[in-house]
Amino acid sequence: MLIADDWCFACGRANPLGLRLEISQDNEGVFTTFQFQKNHQGWNNIVHGGIISTLLDELSTWAAVKLGHNVVTAQLIVKFKKPITIGTYVRVFAKVTEDKGRLIYAKSQIESLDKTILYATGLATLSVIR
Repeated sequence: MLIADDWCFACGRANPLGLRLEISQDNEGVFTTFQFQKNHQGWNNIVHGGIISTLLDELSTWAAVKLGHNVVTAQLIVKFKKPITIGTYVRVFAKVTEDKGRLIYAKSQIESLDKTILYATGLATLSVIR
């Protein structure tokens, strides 16, 4: 059984070095908004791909958790569509696309707040922990 202790790098409120994401749910899946800071940088003024991947991973997992599944990521395929500059506000969204019992599949994306720019997409395979 997985136990949350509020120290998750992505969503934990107790982790002073974490992203502290606040994740919401709607009829289609889960989402959050986020602004990238200087400490999220890779190349000059460009967000590090690992941080982008972390957001996609976290939201994919939460999409399954909100449906009652206890999961960990087995695989994450990320496609980087457009570089994200430091200071940019984004919307991150994910939804479960398939439930095969021991495996859950989810897709995620990072887009501009007005949904006109697609920055990255993710396809996650999540393993159910029982």
